[in-house]
Amino acid sequence: MKKLVLMVLLVSTFLITSCNFGYKTTASGVSYKITKHGSTDVTLKNGNLVKFNVKFYVQGKDSILNSTYGKIPAYIQVDTAQSKYYTFVSVLPYLHVGDNVRVSLSVDKLVTMHILQYNNLFAKKGHIICDLDVLDTFPNNQVMLADYNKESEHEKEQEIAEIEGDLKAHNVFYTKTADGNFYSITKEGNGKRADSGKAVSIYYTGALLSNDKKFDSNEDSSFHHMQPFNYVVGQPTVIAGWQKTIPLLQEDEEVTLYIPAMNAYGPQGAPPNIPPYADLKFTLTVFHVRDTTVKSQPFQFGGMNGMGNANQQIKDAVRKKLAEKKAKKKGK
Repeated sequence: MKKLVLMVLLVSTFLITSCNFGYKTTASGVSYKITKHGSTDVTLKNGNLVKFNVKFYVQGKDSILNSTYGKIPAYIQVDTAQSKYYTFVSVLPYLHVGDNVRVSLSVDKLVTMHILQYNNLFAKKGHIICDLDVLDTFPNNQVMLADYNKESEHEKEQEIAEIEGDLKAHNVFYTKTADGNFYSITKEGNGKRADSGKAVSIYYTGALLSNDKKFDSNEDSSFHHMQPFNYVVGQPTVIAGWQKTIPLLQEDEEVTLYIPAMNAYGPQGAPPNIPPYADLKFTLTVFHVRDTTVKSQPFQFGGMNGMGNANQQIKDAVRKKLAEKKAKKKGK
């Protein structure tokens, strides 16, 4: 029995030592291990503009917390002052271009710093693992921005291709806009265009394209705002997918919009309901088109005040339009 206990202790000690083998520690106490050395001797220095891929996950768990792999890489300026903070970026001054590194962050430490709270995912004595690949450095912001724009365009092209492929696979008849949005007309309009500078009133329901989960609507009472959304066509107060597509529509037209993430909320998403890189789908009705000098409402999910923010001219116009529609229905 004593031999068995001793053997278990020896094996446990070996496993713990093996797990920690090769790890070093930054001045702030962050543990890291270079898993692959780059082929260059270019060291990351204070002030360097760096491009890297990064993935976060909880040790022993399958789910990934966040990742840039296969998406737009991350960009940051190396700041050696960050070395004193308990964060994954504190390892950057220890790395070279081309290095792959694994960083281990203590959940207990992050809880004491009030960054995390214990729960089913972040347990006591647990660790958040960060895998990081240093891709490149840039001499100035202009060059870095050009690279970011290139990566963004590539991401957008991928999203557009995926949406178009899915629409074709499901035999959806669609129109593709110059900016890479798609719309399918479910009811033709009356010919009155939503031209730039016109004021439009819109009914909509927005959902994630991946699973049809609704995130907002002024047609569904569960979202608690049933008034039409007022927008001056061409103004940058809505997502790019709306801004570029609405001028192509007509009054009374009903459409389904398919918008790639990079024409919506992109890498940041709109927490908590819209995750990063989420392609979106909207069912949308251009309820009313008119000439007006009224400004657009800011587009805020669940917080649109509808006609409450419009002047009397808009209120009267919308009421008149509603009355006309009711009269037409009665006449049928």
